[in-house]
Amino acid sequence: MAAAAIPLLLFAIAFGLVAVVGRRNPMLARMAAREATRRRGQTALVVGGLMVGTATITAALIAADSVGDSTTDAFAYRNWGYVDLTVMADGNRFFDAGVAAALSADETVRRVTDGIAAGIEVVGSASDLSTRQGTSGVNIVGFDPAAQKPFGSFVLTDGRRTTGEDMPGGWVLISRTLADKLDAKPGDRLRVRAVAAGLQGAAGTELALFGIARSEGPGAYTLGSAVFAPLPTVQSILGTAQINVVRLSAPGGIRDADDAARAAAAPVRAAVERVAPSLEVETAKLRAVDFAAENTMFLRAMLTGMSAIVVAAGAALVVNITGMLAEERRARLGVMRALGLRRRKVVALSVIEGAMYALAAGIAGAIVGVAAGRLVASRFGRAFAEFAGEDFDFEFFFSLRPETLATGFAVGSVLTLIVIAIASRRTARMTITAAIRDLPEPPPEKPRQQWPRNARLAVGALAGLFLVSQSSIFPRMAGAELLTLVASAFVRPKLNPRAHGTLTGLAMAAVAFGLIAGQAPEGDPAAFFGGFVIAMLSAVFGLTILVTANLHVVERGVSLAGRAMSRLIAIVRPPIAYLSRRPMRTGLTTGVFALIVAMLTLFAVFLVIFQPSLEQFSAGYDVRLLSTGSPDVTIPDQVRPDVERVATIPTRGYVGPIEGSGPFSSADRAFVPLLVAPSDAPTNPPVRLFERSRRYSSDEAAWQAILRDPTLVVSNFGEPDAKITLRGQNGPVTFTVVGSHQFGLLDGVFASPEALKPFESAPLGASLLIDLRDGADARTAARTIERELFGVGVDADSTQDLYDTASRGSRAFFSTIDVLMRLGLVVGILSLGIVAMRVVIERRQLIGMLRAIGYKRKHVLAGLMAEAAATATIGVAVGATVGLLMGYIFSTQQEGAAGFGVDWGSFFGVLGVVYVAVTIVALGPAWRASRLPPAEAVRYSE
Repeated sequence: MAAAAIPLLLFAIAFGLVAVVGRRNPMLARMAAREATRRRGQTALVVGGLMVGTATITAALIAADSVGDSTTDAFAYRNWGYVDLTVMADGNRFFDAGVAAALSADETVRRVTDGIAAGIEVVGSASDLSTRQGTSGVNIVGFDPAAQKPFGSFVLTDGRRTTGEDMPGGWVLISRTLADKLDAKPGDRLRVRAVAAGLQGAAGTELALFGIARSEGPGAYTLGSAVFAPLPTVQSILGTAQINVVRLSAPGGIRDADDAARAAAAPVRAAVERVAPSLEVETAKLRAVDFAAENTMFLRAMLTGMSAIVVAAGAALVVNITGMLAEERRARLGVMRALGLRRRKVVALSVIEGAMYALAAGIAGAIVGVAAGRLVASRFGRAFAEFAGEDFDFEFFFSLRPETLATGFAVGSVLTLIVIAIASRRTARMTITAAIRDLPEPPPEKPRQQWPRNARLAVGALAGLFLVSQSSIFPRMAGAELLTLVASAFVRPKLNPRAHGTLTGLAMAAVAFGLIAGQAPEGDPAAFFGGFVIAMLSAVFGLTILVTANLHVVERGVSLAGRAMSRLIAIVRPPIAYLSRRPMRTGLTTGVFALIVAMLTLFAVFLVIFQPSLEQFSAGYDVRLLSTGSPDVTIPDQVRPDVERVATIPTRGYVGPIEGSGPFSSADRAFVPLLVAPSDAPTNPPVRLFERSRRYSSDEAAWQAILRDPTLVVSNFGEPDAKITLRGQNGPVTFTVVGSHQFGLLDGVFASPEALKPFESAPLGASLLIDLRDGADARTAARTIERELFGVGVDADSTQDLYDTASRGSRAFFSTIDVLMRLGLVVGILSLGIVAMRVVIERRQLIGMLRAIGYKRKHVLAGLMAEAAATATIGVAVGATVGLLMGYIFSTQQEGAAGFGVDWGSFFGVLGVVYVAVTIVALGPAWRASRLPPAEAVRYSE
């Protein structure tokens, strides 16, 4: 509960103060309670509007917890099982098996561990001779049956358990993932090729399948396609008596041995230094936990940023709700002010009532947030499954922590209460006589003192200058917009309201677009998403201010159209005039709507620019073939007549730690294909670059650079200019990424032969790209290749299937954010509903007068529906403009992006939902207003 301590403390302070005020003013408390319960339908609408912020915060926090817990559980605990520490050599080289025996005999090591076992971990291929299916990229895991007990028993799919001691010679286990790929069952004959430096066999070894291991305990080790074989079996396959890993287990279970592993690290390192100084000790599971936390930081920052946008929209909705409640009770509050109720008591009354709404909204929002968080988390799970594919046994689960629920409830409730308190101060500024007679507020008679205003502007200017001087996008964006607002406030007395609003709106939007265009995504995801949120808010509300300041243009257009259609001017002009005469209220309502539409439009653009065309993805090839077990692959005779060209790329299978920047670019044990960049890559690239460093003017220049410089690579394991570090045979090797390509075709690192010399001990295989003649079926060719070469253990897929898989993963990823944005869309729709209710309250006299001079009910109904439609249309126009411009800016920053475009199906789907929902929420209040008796409506304000 430590994470929830501060939010809960703030909650206790804020609502405790409200409780004290209510206790000291029991009459105000009773009045607030009566007002909150007098109209249940209105109260339900208010609570529904206020709860969206809490629901969004809670959903984002829960989804972030689910992502973090799932990745930590997968990459750390399930991946490593009971293995807490490892002893290995650089470059995954082999060493004497006596190291494990020496560590087992060391008393200091035995005191801090409960298991020590020699092992082998290499990659290779596996074929099921019974089903005639094969695959490459298989982890070959050798374990010592005699020392396996502390590391857990393998649980087989038929319910048996084994540590390997009951397995006959030549029998092996396989993971569930590999069994699914080979369609294998116990008793099948397997051919396994294990490859390692200088130990690669020619034809593989025939083995028998003892059983299929469930994905638990040691059976989940590597979380991928794996063959688990007793150590002597793997050593016979490789023709060696050595090992390349010693595994150690710290006291405790799979998930509760972290502290013991930390305590064991130093004694184990000291013992290894005495036994074999050239070897290194890694706290494998602890590093995996840290890597998982770093990798999910990006997603957590993204979810928090997206929820902040919805919360900002929700704050504007809270202001509208507070204004609606104040307008409804304006006459009553005026009478109470005349009887002696002070202004601060009016504020207290609003805050007490608002606290009741905030508490109810907090509870409802937390409940809705749990459901929304589950939905977001499940979509993240689907996105992970699509990206990971069938080669990774990833399980995504829903996490619901009490402290997260408490944090969402507390933060949402406190933010709602703060906004209500601020808005209440403004609504309490009323002239008693005007309030009693329900007349507009007169202009202030006495000008305010200038020095407090000038002092605030000076402080704001200094703060803005300080923030702009920072290097990170977040403070720079905040400082630039603060300076814009200070300048706007300074020139306000010198300009008319229309000119002031126009210039302010233009300046805010220009600053937002300009800074985003000049700032590429930076390494700190929290800073980037913070800057992005400020840019989106500034651009949307800047253009909203610009539009609302110039609504007279729309009013004049309606007047011109009305000359040709007299009925149109009679029906539409009054609501349009009402919008143009109240720019603040119109701006709040349309801004809320525009903000969410902008985000949904931006994601409609992302679906295009971050998903290249099939031609770009496939680089013009039809089939991809991967072979880990052999560098020499011959295309079967059945397929050869359909082959136009073949690109063969020598590929080494690196297994070891990788450290990089960016999400999911670091791991303590990873299989990373190291692909030799062809000499003709500048003119005939094997993959198309999605992004490249700004230091290079073209993709050709980037490929030429990696062929010249052995420190440069092309990789989809890092962003341009990022560093990635692999462990070579003589120590760490660091590369700089000059370009990245899409995941899904040839994942890994492209480098020159010189750059890959430190990894010559890694096994050599091949990656082939095959271009078929026109009319040939790529899927049929891929199936034929796999069937004919099953004994070698190759993977062949059509590039169309690979592209479809990548596309599904991309769409699944963006769909997770779409859930949060749909919650924001609810804010916009409710905002229009609140405004429609305000119309009924504020314009009773106006509606009565119109009805008295001849307006029919249908005219009132049509006019109010036209106003709602106009408000929504303004929001849609502003939001779509901002979303399209932001999308265009991002498309220009992505060198290898598919080009600017919009997923029009997604875009128009959003618009359809918007207008249908607007019609539904506005129809009820408009119908009610049209049914007001004229005499009663006119009498209302007398």
